[in-house]
Amino acid sequence: MLAFVLAVACLLLWPRTAGAQDPEDQLVRAAEWEARGQPGRAAEAYSRVLAVRPRDPYALYRLGVLDFLARRYSAAAGRFDAVLAVDPENLLALAMRGMLALQTGQRDAARRDFTQALRLDPNAPLPGLGLTFVLLADGKRDEALACFERARKDAQDDPGLLRLCVELARAEALPANARVAQDVLVELAPRDAGALIELGWCLLAVGEQELAMNAWRQTLRLVPGEAGAVFALDWSLREAADRADAAGDTALAARRRREADDLHRPGPAAY
Repeated sequence: MLAFVLAVACLLLWPRTAGAQDPEDQLVRAAEWEARGQPGRAAEAYSRVLAVRPRDPYALYRLGVLDFLARRYSAAAGRFDAVLAVDPENLLALAMRGMLALQTGQRDAARRDFTQALRLDPNAPLPGLGLTFVLLADGKRDEALACFERARKDAQDDPGLLRLCVELARAEALPANARVAQDVLVELAPRDAGALIELGWCLLAVGEQELAMNAWRQTLRLVPGEAGAVFALDWSLREAADRADAAGDTALAARRRREADDLHRPGPAAY
C-alpha cells in the first residue's frame, strides 16, 4: 500500500518553467526523462540545475523523490530537509518527508509533518491521506475515516490520488468508501476500461451484483474481449446462475450460464 502512495506522490509535480536557457531548460529535460522512465538521466539534469542554483527547491524536491523511490532514504531525507530550509511551508516536501517517516517507522515524525502541512492547507489531499495511515496505525479508526473522507473529497480532480483512496479504502475494509471514489474516477474517465473493471469489483463488494455486471458489460462494449472484464463477468454470471438454481429459478440460471458461455465464443457479442 505505501509503495502505491509513493508512486502517486512521485506524480505530483510543481508547475514547470520552460525556457531555452540553463537551468530552466535542464528542468524541462529532467521532467521529460522522468516521463520516459529514465530516473538516472533525470537526476543528472536536476543535478546540473543545482550546480548553478544550489538551493533550487524544485530540483531538490525532485531529487528527493527519486532517492526515495530508489530506497536511498538518508539521501531523500537530506533533500527534503534542504527544501524545507529554503521554503518551510512547502507542502509537497512536508508530505513526502512524512511519507519517508512512515516508511522508516517514525510515526510521530510523520504525524508532525502531515499535521503541519494540513495547518498550512487543510484541503491538501496528500498529507490528509498520509495522516489517515498514521491514525489507522494508532487504532483511531473513526478519526481515520473522517480524515480519509476529507482527503477523498479534496482529491476529486486527481485520478492518482483517487486511486490511492480506493486502495486505502479496500485495504481497510471500507467498501462503500472505495465505491464512491471509484465512481468519481469513472466520471473523470468514462471510457477507461480499467476504471470500469475496478468499479465493477467495488460494486460487487457492496452487494450490487447487477450493477457490477453492467460495469463489466460496458467495458466489453468499449474493449471487446478485454480479459479482465471477461474474467469478472464470467465469474459473476456463473455465481449468479448457481444462486438462481438454488432458489429454483432454472430459467434465470440458464440465461446466466448462456451469457457466460457466449463470452468465450468467437465473433461479435451483444453486451
